[in-house]
Amino acid sequence: MRFNVVSTNRPKGDAKRLKRYLQAYGCDLRLATCQDLVAKMLGYRDYNELHHLAGSLPATDGDAQVDDQTRVMRRAHHIDTLVAAGIDLSLAADAIGEIRPTSFGPRCDVSVAQASDLEATTTAFEEEWGLKTTVRPFVVEARKSRSFRPKQRD
Repeated sequence: MRFNVVSTNRPKGDAKRLKRYLQAYGCDLRLATCQDLVAKMLGYRDYNELHHLAGSLPATDGDAQVDDQTRVMRRAHHIDTLVAAGIDLSLAADAIGEIRPTSFGPRCDVSVAQASDLEATTTAFEEEWGLKTTVRPFVVEARKSRSFRPKQRD
């Protein structure tokens, strides 16, 4: 089960939250280890693979858009990943409940009136996951041109 991401922003943030959460309970892991754990939770071999493949496929639906069985299966996989890394089962379950690595987006069972209220929240999630693209033509063109050098002011 692979969870396709458009950007590495959310997985990076999840790794930082995981590190802080585990550190609070006496489990001191390096950030790189936490990044690898988050990548494994999302179905990648390690963080380098996640980073390399981010944006190459459309994003997978978040927990809010999938059925209960899929949501439970994802949570079990996340917990199993942490337990395989040597983290206690109860601490792993609590950590997953805290960082929720695949939880984003609006709930599917909301009414039309509630959906309009969630629009602002959804926008934040879309930006966090890189689902909304903002075009910066100058920066893109500058990066494409290797001969680009900013003008120096006198």
